[in-house]
Amino acid sequence: MAISDIDMNDIKNLNEVGLPALVYQIMYYEIAKLNLLNQGLDISLNTKTGDGGSDGEFNNFNKAIPVNHPFLPNTNIVFQFKAAGIDDKSWFEHEILKSDKTDLKPKLKELIQSGYTYLLITNKTDLPAIKFEEKERVLKEVFISKGYQNVSVKIFGLAKLTEWASSIPQIYLSRNLHTKYFELFDFYEREINQFSDDVKYINDKKRETSIAQIREEIDKTFTSHSSSFIRVEGFSGIGKTRFIYETLNDEKYKNFVLYVQNYNDSILNDLQVFCKKLPTNSQELVIFVIDECPYDSHVQIYTHLKTYPNLVVITIDQVLSTQDKIRCQDEKRIMLEGLEEAETVKLIQEVNHLLDDDLAKKIAYYTEGYPRLAKFMAESYDIGKGDTNDPNEKTRLLDGLVEKITANSVESIKILQAISIFKMFPNTDEFSQYKKIIFAHLGIDNASASITIKNFIKKGIVREAGRFLYISPRPISIHLFNQFLTIYDYDFIDEVFNKLNNEGLMSSFFEKLQGVPFDTHQHKDLLFQILSKLTYEQISDGFGSKIFYTLCLKDRKYSIGILEKLLKDKTKENLLKLEEGRRYLVHALEELIAFKDTFVDSIKILFQLARAENESWSNNSKGIFTETFQWVLGGTEVNIVKRLELLKSLYLEFTLDEDRLILLEALETSYPKHNYMATHKNHSTFPENIPENYYPTTQDEIDAYFEKLKELITFTYENSSINLQSKILNDLLHSSRMMMQYNQINIWLLEFIEKLLCAHPYLKSLLFEEISMILEYDKDEKLSENILNKLESLYNKFTNTKDIEETKELFFQTERYRYNSEEAFEKHCKVITQDIWINRNYTGLLEKSTSNVFDLGKELVKIDIEGNLYEDILNLIPTLTKNSNNRFILGYLFNSPIDTNSYHSMFDDIYTRLDDKSLMFDDIYTRLDDKSLILYIIPNLQK
Repeated sequence: MAISDIDMNDIKNLNEVGLPALVYQIMYYEIAKLNLLNQGLDISLNTKTGDGGSDGEFNNFNKAIPVNHPFLPNTNIVFQFKAAGIDDKSWFEHEILKSDKTDLKPKLKELIQSGYTYLLITNKTDLPAIKFEEKERVLKEVFISKGYQNVSVKIFGLAKLTEWASSIPQIYLSRNLHTKYFELFDFYEREINQFSDDVKYINDKKRETSIAQIREEIDKTFTSHSSSFIRVEGFSGIGKTRFIYETLNDEKYKNFVLYVQNYNDSILNDLQVFCKKLPTNSQELVIFVIDECPYDSHVQIYTHLKTYPNLVVITIDQVLSTQDKIRCQDEKRIMLEGLEEAETVKLIQEVNHLLDDDLAKKIAYYTEGYPRLAKFMAESYDIGKGDTNDPNEKTRLLDGLVEKITANSVESIKILQAISIFKMFPNTDEFSQYKKIIFAHLGIDNASASITIKNFIKKGIVREAGRFLYISPRPISIHLFNQFLTIYDYDFIDEVFNKLNNEGLMSSFFEKLQGVPFDTHQHKDLLFQILSKLTYEQISDGFGSKIFYTLCLKDRKYSIGILEKLLKDKTKENLLKLEEGRRYLVHALEELIAFKDTFVDSIKILFQLARAENESWSNNSKGIFTETFQWVLGGTEVNIVKRLELLKSLYLEFTLDEDRLILLEALETSYPKHNYMATHKNHSTFPENIPENYYPTTQDEIDAYFEKLKELITFTYENSSINLQSKILNDLLHSSRMMMQYNQINIWLLEFIEKLLCAHPYLKSLLFEEISMILEYDKDEKLSENILNKLESLYNKFTNTKDIEETKELFFQTERYRYNSEEAFEKHCKVITQDIWINRNYTGLLEKSTSNVFDLGKELVKIDIEGNLYEDILNLIPTLTKNSNNRFILGYLFNSPIDTNSYHSMFDDIYTRLDDKSLMFDDIYTRLDDKSLILYIIPNLQK
């Protein structure tokens, strides 16, 4: 049975209330699916009520129902429900006629005269289709006997009704909730109302915009029969669950909503099964709302369900995902932030009418825009005792809240503090043992704590997330965590870690610590204790590097000093063995290079890792290192000139070509670009104030950049091996199109390269090609008259060169389309052809890397009218190898003005000279259009 198939016995067991309720549900979805009006549906939910011959009606208001609809007629409908069996003609007469049998029952008469179809639905009768057709005929005869000739009648028995209900998956889910994780919208509503305390919901403009965007996305999904994946994230207590509830709390959407409070691994499987059983042309809209759903799970859901139509999946989580949307390219992501001040003030005054505007504004500042915190503070604020001018007022208010929630119970406060020290506190199933260890370490009775926690959950201060707990809103959680850190030192925390022996929970502690502002001496002391105890082995095994990454921005200089100390004596060979710990080290360094005070030290360590890049482990130290030297979007606030100076010092320090190759890649990255990479990320779940990327704001800065760039190009070239010099020049040429737009460097660059052409003759063709492209495509760009004149002068110099070897080099290495003009191409072609004709110089014509040689063969034929070079060309054939280029030979031979008989002779000449026939005949076939030649060649090859 398909997941959306209703059990026939379930339908059969419906009573006189359940039957019409089921049909009402079905019709509701049909109306939505067909874009009809809900106002047209009126069904009585009790078949025993006096009804005048009708248990319900549906008026389609003249909006068309598809003629091929498997269940609904294309008319208005009068319903009659029977939670009993149907019988013979007399039974029908009793159902539709008045007691004296003179006419139809009054309500039914009115509707039939208006053209309604009579639809009798029974869940107790199960007959073959042909038997129901006979029953329909008998029923129609009763109508006709009373003068209603054109009446339309239908009878749905148990099988038909079950089929109809099974065609709508939401019906199945609503009737089988004990087997599913999802609940209907009314459950979602009850959850919201449990904690709202009838406080009016307030939106700001940002949230209103986001609501409109989500609704637009849902509407688009339905009309386009596509799928949509919406991700809503924000810190705990910011109002995400309520925000989505308010978004969907509309008659247009809420009856399509299925909600689950927590994600677990079984949910994806249920979703897949559900979607796989949908008809391929399904028209039902389903909106799944999944709360407490990690981003990786969101990605899994997207990956498996993105092809299904009319499916909207909204996932909610308190953890901010740092991943790019590349894994969910069509995802709509909304980051929910705190309410604006005006709306927070409005909420505070809604809760506590005694607070004036000034006082409400000051309290709003303390709440950080968290709606639930605003509610808590407004409720508990004592005008007589409060002093908003006191810098410690926020702490006092939060203390007061905790005291009020816990009735100032020391034991209850200790329980909340215990929960607060982890990002997600272990609670049930296999994690319950860890909860007992933590409580025992803190001297808390586990049994009484469980009762207290249940009360906290009812109050909304503690939330459940699957097998874990957390405190909400987040500012209260941070406040409790700070209380804990004030009371206990790191040795105490370390003891509980040793008892837990669970890396996941330790990570949860450090991730929580990452979100705490380090603004007291206790925080600083804790940081120093943690980082100073790190060892290279811990950094290497992964967990230690994760701790370092989590805390590195709390004290940047101290953190980078610790890392320098740990890596000080490590060789490249040592660092190649650094495996699991690499990723988080690179993430940490990527954040530390953003700041001026840690840039130099961080980039040097990053270069150490780039030199020892380990491809087997997830990291990109080389890529991040090189991209840091982009002119803009380098992931740092450091001026580009300072960065290039550091690059120069590293080039002096490291003298091996393999190391300098990385530095030259960084240099190439620093050149002006059309598009800059923006891959530097702040991976922190709770971002610190990462500075903006450097961007030049004055002409002096731009000029200084180009001066430093010219200095560094010259320096690296003059201090490099011949192989690295080639790389430098190649990189410059490939970047030249963009550089030509800058007068600070364009003339200098051309002159720099021009001076080196003798030492690197292969550069001529590359330079010629680049100049051709610039003149063809970039004339309308911001190119000065000076640089255009210089480029054209160089281009003409190359085109008009008298040096036959230089001409060949340019011609052989430059594709025809790369020439700026056809005239220049033909000029070079004729010069080289004349050299072949006069000097019988075939050097280079058969090399595989040469271009344009077919054109040379064609051009040679025009000169060699009498075929004086025919034998020369034939004698080139035995020299062919698999690494040769035969196109010059083909160009000459197959453009010769000879008749068919001569072609036969030429074929014989070629054939006798070839050891490996495939070296030419594969190409010969593609050029033969004379059938007689083909008929001549094939038999010879078959011999």
